[in-house]
Amino acid sequence: MLFKKSFLLNLVLVLISSSVSLILAETILRAIYPSPHKNEVRCLEYQHSWVFNTEGFRDDEFDQKLKKGRENILLLGDSFVVGLGTEKDKNFASLLSKKIGSRAEIFNLGKCDTGTVEQSHILSQYIDRIKPKIVVLFFMVMTLETISKNRALLMDCFLTPGTWRIKNICLIF
Repeated sequence: MLFKKSFLLNLVLVLISSSVSLILAETILRAIYPSPHKNEVRCLEYQHSWVFNTEGFRDDEFDQKLKKGRENILLLGDSFVVGLGTEKDKNFASLLSKKIGSRAEIFNLGKCDTGTVEQSHILSQYIDRIKPKIVVLFFMVMTLETISKNRALLMDCFLTPGTWRIKNICLIF
């Protein structure tokens, strides 16, 4: 009986000390590497770091931007909108933001390797929260060819419930 009590006590002490050690290690690692959303991109043409917000976009936190109470402009597209191959301060969203100044907030909802259908889903997820005055959709000429073969595709993608309230949709290709 005494053996069982000492064994259980030792087991509990091992579990507690292991848990405390893991929590301490996690805290130290988070202090050293604060952003779990940072990636380094390296290839022959360029090298830069990417920092993503908690929603997976290469932008500042949306909640912080929404608190400013400005008009909102939402950018949709693929790697061109993300700014693949550029530092964040050189991508289209940052350059537009510098040009516009404090008149509006720019929301970069670009995602690499997405097409018009995926981008319409992204729009439907964020439209009620961001409430953009203007939506800018970037796409390649090849996308126009796909849409021209199926004209209903563009209507289905961007005239779903919720998106019809947008008065200003700008298409850039």
